[in-house]
This record gives sequence, structure tokens and C-alpha cells, in this order.
Amino acid sequence: FHPPYFVHRCVLHNSSIVQLVLTLSHPSSSLSKEGSPVRSHPLSFFCVPLMMPDTWFSGLTDIVIRPPRRNYELTDFGPPEFELEGKVFARVDFKLTNDRGHLLECSHFVPKNPPDRPLHTLACVVYLHGNSSSRIEAYDILAWLLPREISVLCFDFAGSGWSGGEYVSLGHFEREDLRVVMRYLRDNNAASNIGLWGRSMGASTAAMYASEDDSLAACVMDSPYCSFKTLAEDLVNSGPVRLPGFMIRWALQEVRKDVKRKANFDVEELELEEDVGKAVCPALFACGEADSVVPPHHSERLHQAWGGVDKKLMRMPGGHNEMRPEWFLD
Repeated sequence: FHPPYFVHRCVLHNSSIVQLVLTLSHPSSSLSKEGSPVRSHPLSFFCVPLMMPDTWFSGLTDIVIRPPRRNYELTDFGPPEFELEGKVFARVDFKLTNDRGHLLECSHFVPKNPPDRPLHTLACVVYLHGNSSSRIEAYDILAWLLPREISVLCFDFAGSGWSGGEYVSLGHFEREDLRVVMRYLRDNNAASNIGLWGRSMGASTAAMYASEDDSLAACVMDSPYCSFKTLAEDLVNSGPVRLPGFMIRWALQEVRKDVKRKANFDVEELELEEDVGKAVCPALFACGEADSVVPPHHSERLHQAWGGVDKKLMRMPGGHNEMRPEWFLD
């Protein structure tokens, strides 16, 4: 059932800007031995020397709010009808429109003509993909959830995959997209209980949304970030040269202004710890012990700040984009 895992994890394209950022921020590891670009951090530009014109910051900011779109075909999901453990399931594709007028491309995986379990009696997991990725990520959890009579709904955030919109916002507007999807499920009586499963940017989006919806059944958050500012500082401090604090603050302010101008949101509002103190649903946090993109302490801080009492943090081998072990998926 599962194709090679690399199909569902995204590597940033080898643009000249990304390659320059990789070379400046991590000179010894920007290229593999074969000359192929390695995975880059979405905030790598903070390691670029700061004696550059404003036009450079404008271009580099786009790496955060306009990463490469994940190209895919619906055939990557396999046939629209398929069998798992002796049961037949179907993929229902549809479109929703968010509050900003952007089309959201969605897919709902459901039992085909269930004889004794109507859709409104089944729990549903809404899968939320990571930055520079798409709904295709949800393929990784279908084999684990569908046979347990849990439907799966996945969609491309605005600015990602096939959905409309020019920019992503690391959770700010993605939370609004999620509200639209949740409203669809409830208005159409398409689920009993609803849970969220997010990875990276999607995990942070789930954390933001959970702070405002007490009716969620549960949340799985794999490698969420707790703060844009902290994430940027982590990246800078992981480089070969430690920059003075005033330079980091200045760079953040320049990027903040550019993001506001282009994408109309404030990166300083991307602070999740206070918000998740209002979340009450059961929560499972996960992180890779070797994650250099979103270090494990982000998950640890959100786990500690989570308002609900039923919460757990699971650490596992591997980095940010690696396949999670079966014991975690199960």
C-alpha cells in the first residue's frame, strides 16, 4: 500500500537563492557528495551576512512565505477506490473557499457504501501538512486509520499544493483555512468526533486551532514550532558563526516588515505557548531527536504549556522529514 516515503516529503528546490543561503549558512554541508542540495531550513536566510541591500531581504523573505509549491498528481494517492484489510474505501475530492476567497483543494477518504456505519457515526481525522508540502502527506496515515473506521480528510492550505493563494503564513492564515474545513464537516454531519493530525507547520496550526475549539477529540502534533522568533534564533545559533543579539533582532525586524507588506500578517504574533494554555483536548506531541529544522525543545515547551491534563510527548530517532516508526503510527 505504501509507496517509497520520499514521495511524500518535500525538499526545497535548487534555486540560486536557496543554494546561496545554504552555502553562507552551512558551508561545509550545503551540498552532498554527489552535488545535490541537502534539505534547507525555511529560515536559513538569518545566517546570511546582514550587510546586504533591502532587495536581498525581500527575496530571502519569500523563502519563508513563498516556498516552492509541492507538485503532485492525484494519482499519487492511488485509485479513487481501493481495498484495505478486506474493506473498500473511496476518495472524495472537493473544493472549499476560505474567507479570503481562495479555493482549498480537499480529499475525504471514507468507507464505500458502509452498510452499518453511516458517515456521521464515524470519527474523522483532519490531516494538516507541513511547509512546502501538500495533502499528499496524508497518504502516510491512511493504512493506519481507515481500517479502524476513522475517515481521513486532508487538504492543501492556501498557498500550498493545488490550492489558491500566493503566500503561506506558518499557521496564521492556515488556522483560518482549518476553520473552513471544520465548518464543512460539522455543517454536513460528516463526522462524529473530529481529531487533528499535523506535521511541522500543520502541527503548529493544529495547536493554534485547538486553543479555540474545546470540542476537538484529540490532537497529534509532530514537530511543531513554538515561536517564529525562537525558531529563527535556533537557526542562527546552529550556524558556524554566532551573530550578536542586536544583529538578530535587526534582521527579524526587517523580515517582519517585509512579511507584513507582502503577506499581511505579523510574524511576532506567531507565539504559541500562551495560546496552547487554553487548549483542553487530549494531545500527543512528537519530535525527532535529531531534528535540526525544528529542534525538540519546541515540542517540549508546547507540551509543558498545553492546558489539558491528558497530554504526552514522544521522542523518536530521526530528523524532521524522516518516516516515523510503526510503533508511533500505531
